[in-house]
Amino acid sequence: MEKKKITVCITAAQAGRFLLRERQHRAEKIAYREELEREGMSRLEARLEVARVQADWWPPVEGLVAASVRRRLAEEDLAGPWEPLGGEEELEMELSGRWPGPRVGGLRQRNYALPSDLVTQLRTASWRVSEGPFRELDRLGIRLAMYTPEELWEVREDLVARLYSPARIVREALDLYPRGASGPRESASEGY
Repeated sequence: MEKKKITVCITAAQAGRFLLRERQHRAEKIAYREELEREGMSRLEARLEVARVQADWWPPVEGLVAASVRRRLAEEDLAGPWEPLGGEEELEMELSGRWPGPRVGGLRQRNYALPSDLVTQLRTASWRVSEGPFRELDRLGIRLAMYTPEELWEVREDLVARLYSPARIVREALDLYPRGASGPRESASEGY
């Protein structure tokens, strides 16, 4: 499966959960390896066994992110069907940078290698849901907050709230589906 790197900002709480998960996995791998050694395996054999079961027993964070995003993209508001991105749109969605939006404090930048079909689906849904509000922001000349006259501030805030950047979709996915493909939908945090 071909993978594509994508950079997103997740909340500090989400980053903290991933860090804790990685530490737990590391401790479990060491404990399992030591158990195998006590049962008579050489250190090399035990390490090879841990490596063999690692993907199933301790899946990487990217797998959880991908499963969570797939579930979020399957929800009615993002499911589509969407017209594929055109060349210019696709290029614009590959550019890094912040979208207009509310200030979400404590974000942490992360790079994930996700299945390329999922990245395409994420970017397409993001653009198609957001293109109407973006057009209106551009028509009014208020895409950038610093150029927004006071009388249009409320209009801008309403339009910005309707934008769904890829990062916003990922953050919502991680809040709604923190266990990835398994587990029920949980309530979303506000402020995206």
